[in-house]
Amino acid sequence: MHSHCSRFGGKLLLGFLLSAVPGQTALLAPNLLLDGGFDVGWMNSCAQGNLPHTWTALQPTPDVYTVSQCGSLDGMPLGSYGHFVPTLQPSSGRRFGAGCWCWGAIETLGTSLLTPLTPGVRYKLEGHFSRDQTHRGNGGYEVQLRTTGGPWTSVGTIGDSAASGAWSAHMLSFIAPVAATELAIAPLAGRSGQWSYNAMDNLKLAPETNLLPGVYSLGGEIPGTRGGPILSTTLGSQGTRDYRITHETSGQAAVIVFGLSTINVPFLGGTIVPSLDVVWPTVAGGSGVRLPLAPGIPLYAQAWVLEPGIPSQLMASPALLVLDP
Repeated sequence: MHSHCSRFGGKLLLGFLLSAVPGQTALLAPNLLLDGGFDVGWMNSCAQGNLPHTWTALQPTPDVYTVSQCGSLDGMPLGSYGHFVPTLQPSSGRRFGAGCWCWGAIETLGTSLLTPLTPGVRYKLEGHFSRDQTHRGNGGYEVQLRTTGGPWTSVGTIGDSAASGAWSAHMLSFIAPVAATELAIAPLAGRSGQWSYNAMDNLKLAPETNLLPGVYSLGGEIPGTRGGPILSTTLGSQGTRDYRITHETSGQAAVIVFGLSTINVPFLGGTIVPSLDVVWPTVAGGSGVRLPLAPGIPLYAQAWVLEPGIPSQLMASPALLVLDP
């Protein structure tokens, strides 16, 4: 089950990857959130109330800010409406998100988890937060979980001590109450009902101790003009697993890199995460690749795609760590 990209496209991509300068970075942290930095999903607007397609506005209307200054329709310019100082750059990547408790609104955003949580296991949610310089209530965010279609359960709050004008790191530790498949982040009112609007970025969710079987994001992505490719994986039939690349535009030449270990080589502003054990030609939006399961053996995978209209520009998906039971 696979489709082949053009011979030229596949060779060009392979050449790009093999030309990477050897070197290593620190090990990337596993993450059950595919797009915790708001950089991967694609957008087509620079207006208020828009999110990357990897996030959903559960209550209207959370926002995303971008360093592109609306040049590519991928979020509001930094400094819009005076909420955050123009010098506040994203803590990583090129975007950050924000939800407001104001004007009678509770701007709540949500996203799907790569793997359901295991009830009774302790997890931690980490992220960087910065307080709005105009709405100073700073109530932080309530973190909620649910199994798809079920009721939301609160597991705590995060970010309520963030300062204005700079990022600070915050962490919430909790025991999973249900086999949650979705996470929501809802802004809370400040003291005495003051309005609250905090920036958030670089969100990571993972078990506190040993990794459990499942699928985790390791980052390393290189977004395109309005977002990047996404490598997804699902269980197939008869002991197999399918890997498929999606992107806003389909048909671009691509490769999926598989490895039994990581090399973490910095490359073109992203990171080549898997060891180059197998480099499989395909196309974005195609049928993808089917591999046999390898229970108990960590497998690392990452997609690299030529950006439409810019044949010399590469995009990369967040790398995945797949651990089947």
